[in-house]
Amino acid sequence: MWTDLLLATLLAISILLVPGFVAVQALGARWEFALSAAPLVTLAAYGVLSIAYGAFGIPCGWVTLAVPVTVVAAAAWAVRSRRGTWRETLGFGEKLERPLLVSGPLRYLTPVRLALLLGVCAAAATAIAVYVSSLGDPNAFEQTYDNAWHLSRVHMFAETQNFSTLNEALYPSAWHGIAAMVELTMGVSSALAEHAANLAFIIGVFPVGSVALLATLFPERPRLVALGGMLCLSFAFFPWRIMLFGPLYPNLAAFSLMPIEAALFILLCSKGVTVSQRTRYGVLFVFGGAAMALAQPNAIFSTGAFLIPYCVWRFRELVYDALGERRNRMLLSICAACVLVAFIAAAWVILANAPFMQAVVTYPRETPLSVGQAVRWGLGFSFVIRRQQFFIAAVVALGALVLLARPRTRWVPCSYALLLLLYVVAISCSGTLRSLIAGFWYSDYYRLAATACVFCVPLVAAGMDAIVGGTLWCAKKAGEHVAEHSGRIAQNAGIVVSAFVVAGIMALNYVPFDFVPGYLTSWGFDAVRYEMRDLYQNTENFAFDEEEAAFAERARQMVPDGAEIYNVPFDGSAFAYADCDLNVSYKSFGPEGDPNLLVLQRGLDNIASDSAVEEAAEAAGIRYVIVFDQGDQGSAFSEDGTLYLLGYGKEDWLGATGVTDETPGFECLLAEGDMRLYEIAV
Repeated sequence: MWTDLLLATLLAISILLVPGFVAVQALGARWEFALSAAPLVTLAAYGVLSIAYGAFGIPCGWVTLAVPVTVVAAAAWAVRSRRGTWRETLGFGEKLERPLLVSGPLRYLTPVRLALLLGVCAAAATAIAVYVSSLGDPNAFEQTYDNAWHLSRVHMFAETQNFSTLNEALYPSAWHGIAAMVELTMGVSSALAEHAANLAFIIGVFPVGSVALLATLFPERPRLVALGGMLCLSFAFFPWRIMLFGPLYPNLAAFSLMPIEAALFILLCSKGVTVSQRTRYGVLFVFGGAAMALAQPNAIFSTGAFLIPYCVWRFRELVYDALGERRNRMLLSICAACVLVAFIAAAWVILANAPFMQAVVTYPRETPLSVGQAVRWGLGFSFVIRRQQFFIAAVVALGALVLLARPRTRWVPCSYALLLLLYVVAISCSGTLRSLIAGFWYSDYYRLAATACVFCVPLVAAGMDAIVGGTLWCAKKAGEHVAEHSGRIAQNAGIVVSAFVVAGIMALNYVPFDFVPGYLTSWGFDAVRYEMRDLYQNTENFAFDEEEAAFAERARQMVPDGAEIYNVPFDGSAFAYADCDLNVSYKSFGPEGDPNLLVLQRGLDNIASDSAVEEAAEAAGIRYVIVFDQGDQGSAFSEDGTLYLLGYGKEDWLGATGVTDETPGFECLLAEGDMRLYEIAV
């Protein structure tokens, strides 16, 4: 089964990257750049095609999605190659693409390729250590509120072969489509396909995009780019903690796209870019916006927030250059930047107060921390985990100081400060202030904390680069005092010492060693692994246990194919559709819009005496009822029943939970313990 997960993950990475890779190559990009931008094109193309296929009844799958996109892109590439290559290629700059050695096996290794290799390997190792090792079984799944929806939607996509975002309910479904394609292609469970999709974004998309952002920001600093690739998943919160809250799987996918989307915007606005290059960057940027909208639109707001300081800095620079040799051009350019800030603030306020945004910006949230606590937890990278990462926080602080000291990168720590401010407001403030500042993200501090982690990679890379540079400088100075000809020895020694320093900091960040004082120990990853194991392996947290799954399988074999079975989702049956293909009425915990189902919810036990209930059952096509936690007394759920209590109101379901073997109008078809399958006999 673990082999299935490996193969499913490789398949998910392939269907995410290959079509887009060929398409971006057709635009005249080097393969490293094409690899980083590939998922933007792939997801946008899949999303548009899925909507069109859904409208015309064309089935979705790798044959109808991945193959046509790849074929069209390959044809465009062939046409472009026949006409001649692009005059200016899309890439990361000569210094990053120059081979490290002129001969030997490593002559193909460039700094950017090394960074990509380090990033993907580090991401894979971290994913295995934190995520995969916590599953216990590759078919295990979180039995949480949102995951019932995610699993059911993935399974519905695979079953109906309709991946459209408009399928049944309007919801951004790029992530669901990837998981459904894996399930449909390999025949694996929805849960395993879910894990494969997550791993594809964690290993194949986020580190590659992070390297692209670093290469865009620091094209003359190969060492920094390589270190950043290795450290992009050094924060315990992202992506691991948002996989436990909700879980926010679509946000994981969308946030993994943010680094490359930000890089494309910066390239689009950079100096020294030709019209041809700017046009192609613009096209890819538009594809990226569509991909993020189809994955989770709040990623667009997150990327925009990160880029606000860049826009202000770049606008001031443009005005400064346009003024030529005029006196006071610095003052005038600063005034122009202030005008832009005022314009952005006004647009922010207007959009936050727009009627169509009110359901989002006024979404109610608790405020569990004070402002002081929020600042402390944010700076220490614990956020909601409450386990600070002091060593990586120190590296980030150093990186912020380094970038602030350089005029061209001063905006980067300012962007991080803005994102941290959004998190602090969301978790510690309330009322109009929070709605205005953090409302675009439903005032969700989980999403905002994840955004801060995504865009903190340049700071941690700059900090670690400064540490390595300092180590090498010390080694050089030490060598100068030892002997006249020890420069090369000192350089090699410096490299070795630097490697140990980097490895040591990473180890101290990932592992809570006993010899480290308690107030400095980094418990972040250990805490996340504990929560994951608890969710995936602790049967006390299961509303849908193995006995109920086996009962659901037997029930599926007893009812006619396609027959809808009425259920109470909170007894665990919300997961029966995705796990056992049992066609239950409630495939998630949220109430369905069918008014007939609501009538049954409150009065199903009176179906023999209430004609309105009988008519509602007939109108909804309900002939069967399944109960997983009937209880010994027969009138309510038993105290030891495996219930999911979040959102459950016992009084709202008395009609459905009141059905027993003695209730008139029901015939018991299958009974085991407190589990029952009934047929309506009126």
